[in-house]
Amino acid sequence: MTYTLTIDNQALSIQPDTQHEYLMTTEQVALGYGVTQENIRQHKLTKADELIEGKHYLSSVSNPNAGNLQREQTLWTKRGIVRLGFFIRSARARKFRDMAEDLVIEKLEPTTQHAALISARMIGESTGQSNKAVWNSLKRYGPVLPVAEYREPYGNSRCFLYPLAEVAAAYEANNWALIAPFQPHTGPVQPLSTAPVSRLNTGQPRAAQRLPAPGRPEAARLLLETSRQLTQLALALLDEH
Repeated sequence: MTYTLTIDNQALSIQPDTQHEYLMTTEQVALGYGVTQENIRQHKLTKADELIEGKHYLSSVSNPNAGNLQREQTLWTKRGIVRLGFFIRSARARKFRDMAEDLVIEKLEPTTQHAALISARMIGESTGQSNKAVWNSLKRYGPVLPVAEYREPYGNSRCFLYPLAEVAAAYEANNWALIAPFQPHTGPVQPLSTAPVSRLNTGQPRAAQRLPAPGRPEAARLLLETSRQLTQLALALLDEH
């Protein structure tokens, strides 16, 4: 599993490591510092007394089955990335060095964290339905419920995300026609901030809060209670006058 770190809109790949916290290739370190890979290699050669193999970097063969074509690959540890930052002078270098030093691997989001998701808007574009119709169809015939959400960049409106595989299975099981293939969501993903909109303030489903049909004992009890409250209110008003 790889993780990502972003600096100045540059996404960097990071490999978790049980001994060194994480590792980065020379290419990714160079991108982080905003320098060339050759610059990183020169520091490795000229600062050999300060950059120690096994502590600041690891050497491995990138393709052990390639015979004479095999190349040695350098993987930089967290200590090595921070140490390199003291040799590279720039505002970007200081920023990346500090980020690397403060970085704790558990705080990163894995790039493979989410299975394929699809937004209600994208479902609507594939089925010709409105967002509300999508919600009602999936809830009634799936049921398929949203598992995450995202915020539109304009208006910051809340948009639900559904598991793509479950959505496709629901539409296929009900023989619903598609006007275009389903497209997965590729933007940011956030946890559900609140329960999906279909509940009242009590947290109970709407159906559970509806009054029973007339003629049932529960309905009679509610009507009697309401009548008693109205009578008490009327008496209180008479007493005031």
